[in-house]
Amino acid sequence: NGNHEMHDRGRGYFTRLLPWCHQNASYFGIYNRYWRLLGIDTAYKDHDIFPIQNGWLKYHLTAGPQANILLSHHQLFSAYDDRPRKSNLPATVRELGLCDHVFAWFWGHEHACVIYEEAPEWEHIRDRCVGHGGKAVTIEHFSSATEPAPPVVARFTVPRTSEGGPIRNGFVLLELEGPRMRVRYIDETGDDTGMPREEWISPVS
Repeated sequence: NGNHEMHDRGRGYFTRLLPWCHQNASYFGIYNRYWRLLGIDTAYKDHDIFPIQNGWLKYHLTAGPQANILLSHHQLFSAYDDRPRKSNLPATVRELGLCDHVFAWFWGHEHACVIYEEAPEWEHIRDRCVGHGGKAVTIEHFSSATEPAPPVVARFTVPRTSEGGPIRNGFVLLELEGPRMRVRYIDETGDDTGMPREEWISPVS
């Protein structure tokens, strides 16, 4: 669930999309022996975690030995966007003690692809912004970091050679093979030229 879904008070999202997916709530978990992916709703309460999720989230983050991957619409922080400074999400995350149990976090909202360095102040979570799908974004958006955030390791800034300005839309592809997770950042054509590939190992043996 994202802020655009909530522009009409979530009517289409909650009354049409979720029933079509046979999904009862706007947050969910998918897991296997090694990994647990937890999708959380940060838009019902804008840029925050609606309290009804708190117990569910804390339970699942500690329910087993799997490495936890969080998925959300809103970003925990940003080197380019000042909106996280005005939100309650960072404070809620700290209050709930979530960082101690999160292996990696993928978010969107900001129309960019940014890989951040692991930061001790966020318990070395692997933080990734992958919000560059579905909207044209100009390269100037990435000119320089202006907001407090961990150092940026990589940014997706591949222009459309035929059109100039806007960068290509893109996605993250997670390939799971036992305890290994290969992370690829691909554009709308499936190409990952110029972007690093990552490989993570779950602590579960």
